[in-house]
Amino acid sequence: MNIGKFFVLEGLDGSGKTTVINCLREEFPDFLYTREPGGSVFGEKIRKVLLDQESKDVPALPLLLSFMSARASHFQEVIVPAVRAGKTVVSDRFDASTFAFQLHGQEHIELNSLFWELRNKILPAETEFWPRYIYLRMEPEVAERRRRKRKKQLTTRRIWRILFLKKEVKSVYNLTFKCLRVFTIPTNFTS
Repeated sequence: MNIGKFFVLEGLDGSGKTTVINCLREEFPDFLYTREPGGSVFGEKIRKVLLDQESKDVPALPLLLSFMSARASHFQEVIVPAVRAGKTVVSDRFDASTFAFQLHGQEHIELNSLFWELRNKILPAETEFWPRYIYLRMEPEVAERRRRKRKKQLTTRRIWRILFLKKEVKSVYNLTFKCLRVFTIPTNFTS
């Protein structure tokens, strides 16, 4: 049986994930491209709730459980069947984003053990289904400049909060990827 592969693109907002995925789509149109949160019917419904402005103050525990519920659906309903069928799957984000952004970036490290416990329940023991991470590493200041070119202007206070969060998230990404299979691509070029 020909088993496919599961690749995950991770990085700060503005690090080039969308650009890389668009290039891959042109070169490899037969790959399955997906995203998190989302990726499955159930996951996309959770994504709408998570991205809704009214959900911005959801406490850390229900937020983590929402991301992990969407991920379990995405992984079991979309990724595993595709990999079993021999497809290559490319996901825009996966669990490292939740670990970096929602737990450490938002300073909820008390949920670390629950995160890893849930991750172990979602990912099967068969390692051929485990993600292979491609980390687009970029300095937070460069990522924020690139992100601001695409988005509306923010207040100076909000910009400093975003930079602080991105610096924290970058350091957590770096620590996380010491434990996982990862290929790092520096992306500090400017465009």
